[in-house]
Amino acid sequence: MSKTPGAPCNGKPGNPLKRDISKKITVPFGLALSVLVILGIASYHRSSNYRESYAQVAGTFRLLSELDHARDIATAADSGVRVYVLTGDSGNLRPYQTAREELKRSLALLKELAASDPGLQRGISSLESNGARLFDGMDAAVSERQQGETEKAARMLLSGEARSRVDEFRRTANGMDAVQRRLLDQKSRAAAKTAQFESILFSALALIAMLLLGTVGTIAVADFNRRKESEDTLARTNATLNTWVTELERRTTEMTLIAEMGEWLQVCHNSDEAYLAVQRSCPRLFPTLAGAVYILNVSANMLDPVVIWGQGEEPDIAQPGDCWALRNGRIHLVDNRGADLLCGHLPAGFQGFSLCIPMLAHGEALGVFHLREKVPGEMVKDIDRLAKTAAEHIALSVANLRLQGTLRDQSIRDALTGMFNRRYMEETLEREIRRAERSHRNVGIIMLDVDHFKQFNDTYGHDAGDALLSTLGAFLRNNVRAEDIACRYGGEEFALILPDATPEMTHKRAEQILQDARGLDIERDGVPRSPIRLSLGVATYPENGLAGDAVMRAADTALYEAKNDGRNRVMFAQSQPPSAGGTAGDEQQAADSRQSAAANQSVDEMEIPGDGLHP
Repeated sequence: MSKTPGAPCNGKPGNPLKRDISKKITVPFGLALSVLVILGIASYHRSSNYRESYAQVAGTFRLLSELDHARDIATAADSGVRVYVLTGDSGNLRPYQTAREELKRSLALLKELAASDPGLQRGISSLESNGARLFDGMDAAVSERQQGETEKAARMLLSGEARSRVDEFRRTANGMDAVQRRLLDQKSRAAAKTAQFESILFSALALIAMLLLGTVGTIAVADFNRRKESEDTLARTNATLNTWVTELERRTTEMTLIAEMGEWLQVCHNSDEAYLAVQRSCPRLFPTLAGAVYILNVSANMLDPVVIWGQGEEPDIAQPGDCWALRNGRIHLVDNRGADLLCGHLPAGFQGFSLCIPMLAHGEALGVFHLREKVPGEMVKDIDRLAKTAAEHIALSVANLRLQGTLRDQSIRDALTGMFNRRYMEETLEREIRRAERSHRNVGIIMLDVDHFKQFNDTYGHDAGDALLSTLGAFLRNNVRAEDIACRYGGEEFALILPDATPEMTHKRAEQILQDARGLDIERDGVPRSPIRLSLGVATYPENGLAGDAVMRAADTALYEAKNDGRNRVMFAQSQPPSAGGTAGDEQQAADSRQSAAANQSVDEMEIPGDGLHP
């Protein structure tokens, strides 16, 4: 018996319409599925790129900070040797000897950071060679001074060759710093271009997928409408396609919003800006949910809600133990089954959906990302993936901003006193001088030094000396205006920059500091020490100079005049004729004052009875 054409082999009648429809749908459906797969792969690749970009930026900032540290070490060593050659006090060699070891550790860390960059390694080798030449020159000067050849040692330090060694070391470090900053800028621009291209690509692929799926739906509707018997199949197909399109639109919107939030977080300069970016993005990412971002405080004993949306009232500050997610280190879900453990930061009597995700970065717990339903009984599904992605972006951004802030603070702060360092002071002073020049105002400078600090160290030990400097630093930081700049100039010498302060105001402030400092007592191990005594030099712009270094020299000269005049007093610098900067005479006058003060100090220290701390 012959078979009917088009009939299947089992003898059952076939359906040519269904086969025709299947052929028409296969191609666009396969293309749409391929586009969806590409979107998923691209999304994973984009997330990996963000993590790699954050890691590269953190590494570069650490390298730049270490270069700054190396330059500061060289400057500290040079200052220490100069003070030793001028005074002959071997106690002043300690900063120089410490700088030698610090530079070795700093260069070793730079080599470790540049292990994967041959060009950077060559630069570090050059920096290491320059450092060796710099310290060889300093060693020669120290050796001559120890043999009593003071003038020869001074000439060695003040020679052009000695200055060229210092300048060569700084130029090498500055060159590496500039190269790394250019590379960082290039990487940032490349990342921005890549992000823009990926956003366009995502939108294009999503549009293509929706068009293909729309084509599938159109074909299905056109063909299935021809036959009444295909109505059920058509309904099911349309429902599936609508679901896919809705899901695709939702995921495309989510990916776009996540990418937008990531881009904003990447360009934030501090945590407050990052919290504003999260506050802007999360209500759009989770429109049907309420939520909050909790961040651990510095002591890690409180969870502070820094971002809140969709809630009727601001949540209370919680303890870390109140959140099960943070306690267990994994996602904690409450789905209103009655047997779930409720977190302590939820409202009393809460019932419904709740999700807590611990925010972790670099192996450290930072806080909790929390979501909960706004309307009881509202259906919530497929939210875990999106919430986890958002929490990862926020945690990584907060961790990197904290790291950047720490590195930035270390580069401008003195570790012992918490005050600004000399490098920051010099940059700030020039900025304030230019501002005062434009507005025709004054800038006050107060230089102060602890009297008989060496004898304090010799009597009570270096730990007590550090405690004295730390106490004095805290006192100065707490007794200046918000716009004033308090800096540790070097050793036991400090500097205060007072914007908009007239000579009378600056002198009055110096007298007040002198009086208040007399009431500071240093107590260590339960044994009271003698009170702090200070010598202060005061100068102002433009009365004592038209450039920052000139005003600083005038204040420094006044300081040493105060020491020559008996210490424990304030001395105001004499007015200088207008000039663009200092002169050779100014330099000689400052050097003579320092030498005279050092000689008087040596004599005074031999004659002072008791603890030798009172002038």
